[in-house]
Amino acid sequence: MLFRSDGGEALDWPVLAQTKGTLVFLMGMKNLAAIAGNLLREGMDPATPAAVVYRASQPSQRVVTATLATIAEVSRQAGMHAPALIVVGKVVALRDELRFFDNKPFFGKTFLVTRSRAQASSTVEKICELGGEAIVYPTIRIRPVPEAMDRLGEAIDALGHYSHLIFTSVNGVELFYDQLAVRGRDSRALAGLTITAIGKATAAALEERGVVPDVVPKRYIGEELVDKLSPLIGAGDRVLLARSKNARSLVADELARLCPVTELPIYETIREDRTDIDVAAMLAKREIDYITFTSSTTAKYFAEKLGADRLDLVQNAKTISIGPQTSKQMRELGMAVDVEAATYTIDGLLAAAEADSAASV
Repeated sequence: MLFRSDGGEALDWPVLAQTKGTLVFLMGMKNLAAIAGNLLREGMDPATPAAVVYRASQPSQRVVTATLATIAEVSRQAGMHAPALIVVGKVVALRDELRFFDNKPFFGKTFLVTRSRAQASSTVEKICELGGEAIVYPTIRIRPVPEAMDRLGEAIDALGHYSHLIFTSVNGVELFYDQLAVRGRDSRALAGLTITAIGKATAAALEERGVVPDVVPKRYIGEELVDKLSPLIGAGDRVLLARSKNARSLVADELARLCPVTELPIYETIREDRTDIDVAAMLAKREIDYITFTSSTTAKYFAEKLGADRLDLVQNAKTISIGPQTSKQMRELGMAVDVEAATYTIDGLLAAAEADSAASV
């Protein structure tokens, strides 16, 4: 039975006290002592299980349980307040058997996601599935490099002259295929090429288009790619590398020692300035548990947006880095690295956060 207890129409306490079912009171926190007292006065067993549920079904949910006789005092001592539900009945005793939401690994944790708005959705979905709350605070935005599109088109027209094609991100795959479509071509144009993809997501983007990469380094960094490709490349080969304008030159420089490399910076990562979130205020109030950094540029632009004079607020949360290069950038900016992913992917980052959260319990 469900009731509002905000001062509206009087409730039939004698009937309620004799019910054999479950009573749920909405908007009744300020009247909790009176609710319990009325039920006890009308004969309800003082040992009847009772609970107060703050922000039910949300990551910030808190629950206290007691008996009807003690629930008001237990709730007061626990600092419980509105918005909350008051539950009275035997079902409260089944909480440990029925609970599922607050057993999730990220329950009660708030994550700040600093990826671009376009890329954040999958990360947010995974955090929510694990019981956490995700706040999107984009620090970067992906922008095609217009002057590079003509060069990319020319390279696509000349794909037969290349032996290796390297993709370093999903963005590169998408822009490459956009130009491929402009020329009325599809994945068949890649026949005969050795295709390399850095990262599971990049490989998946290719597989969605019917292309299974020949080479996917186990560790998603440039050094691993060079080590993996070097034995496969000879002086007679030619490499087409479509990448970010912001990327390190290591891959192109090292492979150029072995054969000709055409390097095309087809997109760039720029700072995203639009936001409606006061991250500094949230950090000051310790309302954020984890800040996630998925690239060096997310760390760089996060620091710029927050401001050097407020960077010390970061210590009020835990920082999670996706890998060594991101960690290096964070330290150079003056931020600590509390957690670093062992596998340099979003799944690896969240796995590291899960292990840290479990260790902190």
